[in-house]
Amino acid sequence: VLGVAVAANQTFGVFGLFVLPFWLRRFGCRRAVLLTLLALTTCFLCISPFVFWDAKEFFRVSLFSLEPFMFSQFRGRFSLRPLVDGFFPHAADFFLVVTIGAVMTINLKQVNRYHVATFTALGYCLVLLLLHRTFSHYFLPVIAMICSISCEQSTQAQTVNG
Repeated sequence: VLGVAVAANQTFGVFGLFVLPFWLRRFGCRRAVLLTLLALTTCFLCISPFVFWDAKEFFRVSLFSLEPFMFSQFRGRFSLRPLVDGFFPHAADFFLVVTIGAVMTINLKQVNRYHVATFTALGYCLVLLLLHRTFSHYFLPVIAMICSISCEQSTQAQTVNG
């Protein structure tokens, strides 16, 4: 699922960083590497027709030509970057690194997959708020993850209670 998600939107790549510590703790190094390779292979299989057609243009459009929006273009966008950068230049990049590191550290200590999903969703939300290009539909996976976690925990509570 991770590989398909990253193929659909490159911002989902941060999910790999978020879940890797949990995979390492739960499955060990060898299996975590295999899961990572599986995700990368799945992603490549999904994007391979575009890469084989014109790799240079595909990567230019999908990764390398993403210019930050000008401040005036942020009106109506879902990003705190202009506000943060307005006070402290490059602070958003610092907070991105801190957020990724914090979620990885928190997920390393988790044994409950629901907690991992919760911290991953919250971390992804923070990452989106700090990116230089964020659109409202980027938050849909966060909403879906939180609803899924809530529904599954509610179902488990009903099963346990009765």
